[in-house]
Amino acid sequence: MAGVIKQGPWGGNGGKTWNMGQADHISNVKIHYNDAIFAFDFTFTVDGKKKNIHVGGDEPQYNEITLEEDEYFTFISGYFKTMWTTDVFITQLTLETNKGNSVSAGNAIGSHFSLNLEDEGKILGFFGGRERFSIDAIEAIGVYCTIPNKHTS
Repeated sequence: MAGVIKQGPWGGNGGKTWNMGQADHISNVKIHYNDAIFAFDFTFTVDGKKKNIHVGGDEPQYNEITLEEDEYFTFISGYFKTMWTTDVFITQLTLETNKGNSVSAGNAIGSHFSLNLEDEGKILGFFGGRERFSIDAIEAIGVYCTIPNKHTS
């Protein structure tokens, strides 16, 4: 049995909070970007129901990943820095799966963060903050993840 914990958020500490919650399965992620990460589109399943949410601005450029039924994210990394004003934004993001597939977007500038889940740990969902006034972009990101219980004999 595994417990669920929150890791992060990484990046800034301002803006409006967003939270997709925990999913049974994440099937698709689009990362919209330019000079920073501007938005996400998440497609996921909770209690047998498919959901789609959009977080952030309207940047048309994006990179996308579609996950198989038995595929899940095990790794997140990225960069964040102060940009445009005094706000901190996520400038680059990479997600990797248990099957070695990945999606990456943005520019690797600023301070680095990463989380690598081992021993069948899974990323179940995402949360964070976004700026909504001067620049509609992602300020922070964190994850819900499972950490398998270790059994000793």
